[in-house]
Amino acid sequence: MSSKKSINPESMSNSVNTISQEDVDKSQLQTFKQKVAKWCEIDNKIKQYEQVVKAQKKAKDELCGEILEFMEGYEISDLNTPYGKIQKIQSQTKAPITKALIEKKVENYFTKLGVKNSKEQSEVLVKDLYENREKRQYVRLKRVVPRAKKDKEEDDKKSSINEALKKI
Repeated sequence: MSSKKSINPESMSNSVNTISQEDVDKSQLQTFKQKVAKWCEIDNKIKQYEQVVKAQKKAKDELCGEILEFMEGYEISDLNTPYGKIQKIQSQTKAPITKALIEKKVENYFTKLGVKNSKEQSEVLVKDLYENREKRQYVRLKRVVPRAKKDKEEDDKKSSINEALKKI
C-alpha cells in the first residue's frame, strides 16, 4: 500500500510556533521538516492500515457469529482446519466498576457497620475519591487535518481501502 499523498517539506511554513527561523540554522530546519514529513507519511499509512484491519475485523466478526451458530446447532466444540484447531470457548468476565456500583457498595458497607447517615457518608467518600484522584499528563503528537481537506481525504481513504482490500 502506498500513502495517498507525499508530503513535501518545502510546502511547510517556514515559521514554527515557538521559535523563529533565525534561532535555527537552515540545515537543522530542513532536517526537522523532513522528519515531520516522514512522520505524516507514516501516520497516513497507519490510518490506511487501521481502516483495512477494521473492515477485516468486521467481516471476521460476522463470520464468527455464523460459525458459532452452526457449531452450537450441531453441538460441535472443536474444528480441525489446515490452519489449526478452532475451539468454541466460553468465558466469564466481571462487570466494570462504575461510580454507581462504588456508591452502592460503600453505602452497604457503612450500613453493615452501623454508621449513621450511611448514604450521606458514602456519597461524601465517593465524591472525594473521584474529585481527588491523581492526574497523569501525557505528551504526544496529534495531527489535525483542516476540515475542507478532510472530505477529499475521506474519499481518498475509501478508494485506497478498496484498493488494499482487492490486494488481500
